[in-house]
Amino acid sequence: MTRGTDMEQTRSDLKMSGAGSVGGGVFRNVVISGTGNVSGDIDCVSFTSSGVSNVSGSLKAEQVRISGTSRVDGKVDAGEVVVSGASEFGGGVHAKKFTVSGASTVRGNVNAEDVGLRGGLKVSGDCEAERFDAKGGFSIDGLLSAQSIEIRLYAQCTAREIGGGKVSVREDTSGWKRFVQDLGLLPERLLRAESIEADDVYLESTSAKVVRGGTVRLGPKCEIDLVEYTGEYVADPSAKVTASRKVEAS
Repeated sequence: MTRGTDMEQTRSDLKMSGAGSVGGGVFRNVVISGTGNVSGDIDCVSFTSSGVSNVSGSLKAEQVRISGTSRVDGKVDAGEVVVSGASEFGGGVHAKKFTVSGASTVRGNVNAEDVGLRGGLKVSGDCEAERFDAKGGFSIDGLLSAQSIEIRLYAQCTAREIGGGKVSVREDTSGWKRFVQDLGLLPERLLRAESIEADDVYLESTSAKVVRGGTVRLGPKCEIDLVEYTGEYVADPSAKVTASRKVEAS
């Protein structure tokens, strides 16, 4: 029998289906379906909250699933974090995979291999990933950095800086969303950033001070102060660009 199996057997489950408070500790499966308050750090295999949960410490788990309302005051360190409800993480998120289809606020940095957004995300620090795939709205106070950044604009999106290997920003063009927006029931969907830099850049509905890249392609509804490129540069006739220049590759 392996050491890992021994450790697994020493862990007990924590289940809260009513209203109550417990201390932190080391567990196997933590399940909160009522209103649960945990005072202290949690180290567990899985953390599932479908009710209202508050953790006044850090959370370490292989898998975190939140479909209710959850707040973690400390850092979250997990293999996978899935939020389909509402979450607030006070110490940042470190995970292999971070998926948000509800609403999540991260007071700190996000570090993940894969970030998938289908709802709303607010990050007070940087968001760094290998892959960032967003079909929703986000606000990132610092740097958004990933090797692959795919953004489909369903709502307002902002980041101070964006950098990566490939950056693609496209406005959602589904029929019903265009109809509702034409009626004035939805705000203009737009990405705002101070700077965007990548090897390959394609932008729609984007406002930025500086865009730098090897290949830079600007679609409709772009407003850019300065474009710098080392390879190819193409701009839609409707794009507003104050200045553009080709520079030597560094």
